[in-house]
Amino acid sequence: RDAGARGCVLVPAEDADGELIGLRVIDAPFADDVRHPERVHDFARMAEATAAASASENSAFDAVVGSRGATAAQVRSAEEVIDALAVHAYDPADIANPALARHYRVLECQALDAPWTDADERDVDGTKPPSVVELESVGVRGPIEAFKVSTYGVNHDAEVLEDASVKPPPSKRPKALGGGLDDDPIDFVKLATSDDLERCTAAALKAYCKEKGLKTTGVKSALAERVKEHALDGGG
Repeated sequence: RDAGARGCVLVPAEDADGELIGLRVIDAPFADDVRHPERVHDFARMAEATAAASASENSAFDAVVGSRGATAAQVRSAEEVIDALAVHAYDPADIANPALARHYRVLECQALDAPWTDADERDVDGTKPPSVVELESVGVRGPIEAFKVSTYGVNHDAEVLEDASVKPPPSKRPKALGGGLDDDPIDFVKLATSDDLERCTAAALKAYCKEKGLKTTGVKSALAERVKEHALDGGG
C-alpha cells in the first residue's frame, strides 16, 4: 500500500505447447531515469570523425562536443567486443531466478521429507558474469583483451601491481587509549589538562566514572566532559 510506483514490462508467457497462459512481469530498472543523449552528443559528427580517422591513432572526436577523446583504434576494439557479446536469441525463461530456484528446492525437500544436502546449495545463478574459461569458449576474451590494451596500454597489469606494492603512509592519528588489555595506565589528569580525553575509548571513560562514583551514562563526549571536570578538580 505504501510502496511507490514501479515501471514494469509485461511479456506474454507460453507453455510448452506454445499456448498463451498469462503474462510475465519484468521490473524495468531506471524507470524514472529519462535521458536524452542525442541532445548531448553529436552522433552524426562522431560517425564522420570516426570514418575520417579510421587509419589514425589520434583522437577521432577532439572537436566533437560531448566526446571523451576515444581513438579510432579504441572505437574499433569496442565494436569488436560488442559484436562478440551479441545475443542472437534470448528468452527470459532461459535464465532461472536463483532465489526462486533455491526456494523451490526447499519446498521440494519439505514435501518429500528429504534432507537438505550440500548438493542443494549448488550454484545455479545464471545471471552471474561469465568466467574467464567461459569467455574463452565463446571467443570473447580476445576482443576484450584488445580493448583493454587499446584503452590502458600494454603495461597496465604491471602498473597495477606496482601501485599495489606501494604501501600507504602510516596513519598520523594517535592510538586510542583504553582499547586493549595490555594498555598502560591512563593519565586522566594529563589528558584533561591538554583537553585530549577524546583519545580515550568510551569504555575507559566509563571505567573511570565508575571507579570515582560518577554517572556512567551518556555519549562519549558527555563522559569526557564529566571526567575532565572531575580530574581537574583534584579528583584524578
